[in-house]
Amino acid sequence: MMTYRTANTLLDRIFSDLNHTQTTPPHPPVSSVDLLEFDNRFTVRLALPGVKAEDLEVSLEGRTLTVKGKFAEFDNADARVLVHSLNRGEFSRTLRVPAGVGEGVSATIEHGILTLEIPKPIAAQVRRIEVSSGSKSLGNPESAQA
Repeated sequence: MMTYRTANTLLDRIFSDLNHTQTTPPHPPVSSVDLLEFDNRFTVRLALPGVKAEDLEVSLEGRTLTVKGKFAEFDNADARVLVHSLNRGEFSRTLRVPAGVGEGVSATIEHGILTLEIPKPIAAQVRRIEVSSGSKSLGNPESAQA
């Protein structure tokens, strides 16, 4: 159980650490990604909070799928920044796709999640093959002559 004293001590440590700002340059923005495989397609989901559809460019060149865009920039005016970990600025993610992918790739963004649907090439898709019963009537060779 956290006591009032423990909570205050933790807050003091957090704000103490915030006063020691780092002078290292910020890392380039990176987003979380999910890659899913289905029988007939791949689905890629990228977390892009605050990014609008008009700020995105999705392209496919050969086997390289590229997502470029920019996160919103915030005007911090005269504020002293204590923590700055939101993604900002331009970003680019690339993904290598199987040979033959090209037609039918779709991209939608909703609630900060970019979803790419990438159909598998026909040759790579799992296709169900019906199996018929092997009970062909061999019959009596004599009845076949009649």
